[in-house]
Amino acid sequence: MDDAIYKKKQDDWQRDFESLCLRCGKCCGSDGDPCANLAKAADGRYTCKVYDRRLGAQKTVSGRDFTCVPIGEVLKKGMPNSLCGYMRKLCTLTFAFVFLWTGLAFSQAQPPEELEYKKFKLEKCACDAAILYRPTIKGMDIGVSAIATGKGAEYRKWRVTDIRIHSGDERIRPDQSDRFYVKEQSLFRIPAAVLFAAIGTQIGVSGSTLEKGIAKAGAAIGFGLLVLAAQGEITGEKAIFHLDDERAEKVLSGASFVEIKLEDSEQHWSDTIKIGIAKPAFKSDNKDIYDKMSRDELSKLIDDLGGRVTDLEKEQGVYKYGTNPEYDQIQSEIEDLQTQRGVAYKVLFEKINGGDAK
Repeated sequence: MDDAIYKKKQDDWQRDFESLCLRCGKCCGSDGDPCANLAKAADGRYTCKVYDRRLGAQKTVSGRDFTCVPIGEVLKKGMPNSLCGYMRKLCTLTFAFVFLWTGLAFSQAQPPEELEYKKFKLEKCACDAAILYRPTIKGMDIGVSAIATGKGAEYRKWRVTDIRIHSGDERIRPDQSDRFYVKEQSLFRIPAAVLFAAIGTQIGVSGSTLEKGIAKAGAAIGFGLLVLAAQGEITGEKAIFHLDDERAEKVLSGASFVEIKLEDSEQHWSDTIKIGIAKPAFKSDNKDIYDKMSRDELSKLIDDLGGRVTDLEKEQGVYKYGTNPEYDQIQSEIEDLQTQRGVAYKVLFEKINGGDAK
């Protein structure tokens, strides 16, 4: 190929790639102590005053020294913006390459995800819930799974009857809504793992079976996470929202929240919980660390985290929900620990299911 033509193609590729940038400025610290060369344009987007010579030693507005690196190095550490055009394009290209050459999709081809586990203890019932944020080429998928349980004789009579997203004046219905079923002991043991599995991110569960109202039999043999529907088992609900760029930006930037409605139809009781939606940072969930641990180490970690949860729940018992701020602080710690347990449990399951003897 002629050198001039080759150079032109290189320039075209570079220009096309850089056009993916949303110019949010997050890579350059727009949400904190930004680079001194970062400038905000009239349209609210950002630009670099020394773009052609940006790489190398630079300073932030506060005078802190740092090294400007290519965008690829930034993306290795995660997504600076949940709708990052670079990462979404790279994920798509990776997936396409793997699919074309092997006919298979594997975990590395998937875009980064962020998971969140929540527990709500209400007057007559409790609700365990999980939220998944997954960027897509068109915008963002948000998945929600939830299980409601009552107190005493009403334990199995509560149900999740509706899951919506509220964004401003808009109430967004899910694009997909399915039931799943779980044993009581599974929910009690590791609730986050159950809910993550239901969304379909932590343990591979067939979407077609979930659409029929059942979870894949034997998906977690030996763990008892998900089982076929059976009378007396606990019923959960999952909802998937496929948001385009415009709607995703609105949902993630405003005071949006997930609304989950709970009901005990026999007693004509109902309640509602709301979970605020925050723009995900796609921080590390420790999976890389857990991948390097042995099965025995993971089992011990899961037990240790469970022990810490138990201790925190005892400590929390002296405080009152809605009255003492300490209650909410401890609850946040519990939810973080349960999220870690869910991720660790997923890695352990993968090791056992994949025949890892260690």
